[in-house]
Amino acid sequence: MLDTLYKSFWTTEYWLPPGYTWADLEDSDGIIYPHPRDLLAAIPLTFVLTVIRYSFERFIGLPLSRAMGVHNPIRIKATPNPILESFFQNQSKNPQKDKVSHLARQCGLSTRQAQRWFRHRRNQEQPLISKKFSESW
Repeated sequence: MLDTLYKSFWTTEYWLPPGYTWADLEDSDGIIYPHPRDLLAAIPLTFVLTVIRYSFERFIGLPLSRAMGVHNPIRIKATPNPILESFFQNQSKNPQKDKVSHLARQCGLSTRQAQRWFRHRRNQEQPLISKKFSESW
């Protein structure tokens, strides 16, 4: 089964222009062509680059942001409310006024309190300034 999958994946009609075969790409006369196995080098390189990026953001970017005076604003967390949270996750992060008033009546809140809750919840979703700083370096 793997052999047929391998052969169907490397068919010449899919990878090469008309009139060429894999035999044309064999190493000869000192000319070395890339081989499919060369793509395997991308797997460890991906892992290494991910580790380097994470390490840089964590151990260089964040301390550098603090040293340069980048401060995260104080964010007010939205109070836990399952009805509003469900609407926020499934329907809309920024609902219309009539939806907000309907949700406020369901929760026993004023329309203004429901609007404030959605604003605070949207702010919680935004990345912190120090995180953005460390990612952009």
